[in-house]
Amino acid sequence: MRFNVSSLSRTSHYPPAAPGFDPNTILAFLGMRDNSIPYAFAVRLLDEWSVPPRNRMLHDAGHVALYARIIRSEALAERIAEAFRNRGPE
Repeated sequence: MRFNVSSLSRTSHYPPAAPGFDPNTILAFLGMRDNSIPYAFAVRLLDEWSVPPRNRMLHDAGHVALYARIIRSEALAERIAEAFRNRGPE
């Protein structure tokens, strides 16, 4: 069965309507050819959660290739480190 974004409803299988923490602290890595977490679904969810565009890393990759890029990219590692540095006091 193919994933269909429009058929989803707010159920226990759908992410919550709002994130459990500040949307400015969310870093999203999106694969534009991802079949596991479809790009259109992810973008719509991040829009609903008000995750800023700066925190959305887009790649022309599928699900597995996306993660391979993340672990091999110095620029992405630096972006993640920056997010940790800017967390502020706990």
